[in-house]
Amino acid sequence: MLSAERSGLPSPRNCATQHAAEQPNAEASRPANAVKLGIESSKIEDVMKGLAILACAGLALAQTPASTPLAQRNALRIAAQNALDVEMARAKTADCPDASTTRAQEECLSAEMQKTQGNYAAFAGAIRAMLGLSYATTPGEQPVLGPTGTPLTPEQRVAEFDRLEAESKAYRETAAKAAYDQYKGGTLAPVFSLEATLKLLRLHLQEMAFLYGEELSNH
Repeated sequence: MLSAERSGLPSPRNCATQHAAEQPNAEASRPANAVKLGIESSKIEDVMKGLAILACAGLALAQTPASTPLAQRNALRIAAQNALDVEMARAKTADCPDASTTRAQEECLSAEMQKTQGNYAAFAGAIRAMLGLSYATTPGEQPVLGPTGTPLTPEQRVAEFDRLEAESKAYRETAAKAAYDQYKGGTLAPVFSLEATLKLLRLHLQEMAFLYGEELSNH
């Protein structure tokens, strides 16, 4: 397969850089409770850049003549599974066992959250890209109406995925604030909020792996 540079396509790195430059000011767009929850703008930006890189990589892959839909789907499946495996392996070990102060815990958990956000972005981006791929059909072929209705189009599947992700994100933000409020007034508040956010994001990864297991299956 040709590289993006050799094929004349924009590289994922350049595309992600352009995408990040077009984003609104991070301080203006970050959630109002981001400071309270110990969530830094740089981490939010890292997630957006990760999704942008995946989107650009998927675009380059789709535009490469030598790449078939099956090859695209397989590459995305492998990327999603790898990201999931890495994060699930991380979840089996204790986070920040050597942090002896609340400040050290907060700093360590922030770093661990950044890694988890990266794996989450890679997994979610790959699943979303797979949902947007069309299955091979013959010219003029129409979707088959089955006993439960007509299958969703790729566009509808992506839109449904986006709604699910938006609702899940809103819930996690509310839960993180609730976790913070359990210890509000003390130094443990941001630590517990980060612990809750990390746990909930990992649980959401497992939820997505269950819901979109068909996309992860190798067939």
